[in-house]
Amino acid sequence: MHTITCTHEGVTYEAEWDFVDDENIVVYLPDGPKETWLRGLEPEAAAMTRLRAYAHTQHKKL
Repeated sequence: MHTITCTHEGVTYEAEWDFVDDENIVVYLPDGPKETWLRGLEPEAAAMTRLRAYAHTQHKKL
């Protein structure tokens, strides 16, 4: 497993991700795992996109 972190509006979010196969990964977010197709992206960039989207939705709930 690989760990990624991002900070959004002063709050730090962390998730883990791992390969499903050569073309997709699964990102383990606090609200559950999300499978993501790479579509040419680097795996860490794809995982970070998922984590940022999660962080954005959490911030909107505040």
